[in-house]
Amino acid sequence: MPVEQAEILSEEQARLINDRLATKDDLALLGKDLRRDFADAEERTDAKLEKLGTELRHEMDGLRHEIGDLRKDMEAKFAGMEERFNAKLLNMEERFNAKLDKLGLQIVNKLGGLIVAGIVVIAALPVLFKYFLHLS
Repeated sequence: MPVEQAEILSEEQARLINDRLATKDDLALLGKDLRRDFADAEERTDAKLEKLGTELRHEMDGLRHEIGDLRKDMEAKFAGMEERFNAKLLNMEERFNAKLDKLGLQIVNKLGGLIVAGIVVIAALPVLFKYFLHLS
């Protein structure tokens, strides 16, 4: 192999070796940069998650208080409804009892009238028999 050709080949090999070394150094730097970027991203993500967790806990506490207030409001509302319902039932019972008493009095009056009419008829029978017997 001629000397010139050997020198060109040596230079070519030296350039390839330099390119490979530069590529390895670049890859090492890139790896360091990626690890640093991932660590930074992980720290930011952890911070955001912690912030969101805190906000979520505050929101949940607020909702617990709202639910408690709603429960108290509903209990108060239903307590009032129960009192009104009981009052309506009591009023209906009183009206029913009054109508039942009135109906009972009407039945007693009708029966009393029938009894009196029956007594009058029974008492009048002997008089009517005498009257009809005298006519015949």
